[in-house]
Parts: sequence; structure tokens; C-alpha cells
Amino acid sequence: MMRVSRYIALSVLAMMIAGGSAFAQSGPTWHPGPPEGPIDFFLGQSYCLEFPPFPPPSSDSFFLVGDPDGGPANVPILLMEAGCDQAATNCDWDCEPIEPPPTELVYGGDPQGFYPDWWYTGNDCFQILIRFAGDDCGGCWDMIITGFCAGCICITFEDQLAVELNEFTATPGDRQVSLSWSTASENQNDHFEILRDGDLVHRVDGNGTAAVGSNYSWIDTDVINGRTYEYELVSVEVGGSRHSLVSESVTPSATSGLVAEYALHQNFPNPFNPETSIAFDLAEAGDISLKVYNLTGQVIATVASGSHDAGRHVVNFDGSSLSAGVYFYALETGNFSAARKLVLLK
Repeated sequence: MMRVSRYIALSVLAMMIAGGSAFAQSGPTWHPGPPEGPIDFFLGQSYCLEFPPFPPPSSDSFFLVGDPDGGPANVPILLMEAGCDQAATNCDWDCEPIEPPPTELVYGGDPQGFYPDWWYTGNDCFQILIRFAGDDCGGCWDMIITGFCAGCICITFEDQLAVELNEFTATPGDRQVSLSWSTASENQNDHFEILRDGDLVHRVDGNGTAAVGSNYSWIDTDVINGRTYEYELVSVEVGGSRHSLVSESVTPSATSGLVAEYALHQNFPNPFNPETSIAFDLAEAGDISLKVYNLTGQVIATVASGSHDAGRHVVNFDGSSLSAGVYFYALETGNFSAARKLVLLK
């Protein structure tokens, strides 16, 4: 009954947006029609909306369902394609394409100011309004679509992921595995969990935001050469929801570290905050010194020292106690020396 009442109220709003009940006509045609009637639009599914000739405007109101953990600040991702051909997600309908409005939903963006607590996007052909209504329907969104042009568009709403992952690498070494990953955005992400063969082995706090992602790295030294391990990266939201992002299998071995010449590699990530990984290659076993310097040449930290075997070595550097800025790191051995620049952002 609650949902029926809300649907009636939404229908009245849709008629008002379309220019008043005296001018409202039937809404757009859905291809295929929602499987449970005209009220529910399902998260993760694509629909073709075909709008009738204009004028008058055509409007439809419905619920977007399937997002119980959404919340008012976690608005779903809106995807739209002009027309409804098979190349545009799974829509397939022969009609004149309509150019979609921007996919970014703006909170309180209704240009007429009638709906200050709704998310909005629109152009000259149609507009979309969406508002979280989870308390009334167990996790759903009120939605209103109004069209002003004849034609069709393919529309999809996807769940807003806590983390948009750019890349993830797991690099085997001699008795170690180096993990690194970067994010394009992080929305309500609290931390990452690293699972090895299903068991939690490390936790990394999230540093990214919804607008800017971040770079991360960690070295697992509790491994045995010749054994294959599966690593899984999991994001954990502020509310506790967990999302598996990626998994990869690697096999560390003594030969993974064999190198033919000396080298000092660029740290990753760079810029970094607050941790980064530094890799260096030793053609022969011997004593080494790896230090970090400020711009005046003062030693800030000794990252590695003493006797090291031949091969590739990867060490972590934690700059949490340092001020943001430019630093240098230098490797010295009996036969080789090199320096590179690193940048700490905070």
C-alpha cells in the first residue's frame, strides 16, 4: 500500500513536470516492459525508452529497485546511449535516436528549483529526477522521466561501487610477492583487505575520494618459493559492506629474482602517500645502502642496508612522518650507485 501511494504521488509530480494534467499524455514505451509492470525499474538492467511525438511532453514515474545498501549519498551510476541498437548494452529496438543528457546526476540541480532534494540531469529533449526512498520500500529510488522529443534512448542504472579500480598487479619474487594497485575513485570506502588463498593477511586504509583515487602497495614476504598463491583484493565500505575487486595467482621462485645487471628502479606509486615500493637489482651479492635524502642532501631514512643476495629486491618506504615534498633515494654498492626522485603528497 505504501508503494502504491508513493506511485500515485509520483505520477502527479510527473504530470506537473510535463506541463500539467490537462496536457499530459501517456508516458514513454518501454522495450522490453519492466517484468513486474510499470512501477519497477531494476538496477543493473537496461531498457529502451521510446518517447511519442512532441508536443505535449510525455512523463513516467517509477521505482528503481535492487539497491538496499544505496543510501541518499550513494546515488546509482547512470548510463545512457542514444538509440536502442544492440551495440548499446542489450537494448534492441528500431526507432529514432535521442541524444542523451549528461550522465552525471547533480544534487538539487533542477533548474526550476522545484525539487531541491532530488538528483537531476537533463537537456532539451528530456530530464531525469531521482530521490532515495529506502525507508519506505526497503531500498529503492523514486524516479521521474520527462521527454520533450520523439525518439528513443537506452538507459541503465548500475550500482555505485565503493571503489573504481584502475589496475592491480601481483609480481612474484624470491620468497616474496609485491602487490600494487591504483583507484580512479573511492566512494564511502574505508579500507582494503588482501586475502591470500582466502585468508586475510593484510589491511590497508583507503586514501582516495569520490573525485580522486589513490595508489597502494604491499609486499608479502611470508611465502614459499615454488608454491602458487591466489591473492584477492577486497574493498570494505564505511558501513561494513565488502566487495571483491580482483584476484590473481602468482608463484614466487628463486629465479624470479635473477638479474643480469645492477639497476635502481623508479618507486611505485609515485607520487605516493604515505607508502611506496622501491625495487633494485643486484648482479652480484654484496653490501648495499639504500637511503632517502631531502633536497639539501640530509639523510632522512635508511630503507635497506647490509648484505643482500644477487637478484631483484623490493622494499617498502613509509613517509608518514615526513612533510609533503620532493625527496631523492640513492642506492650504493661496491660496484654501482644511482639515485632517483620521489614525490610525497599529503
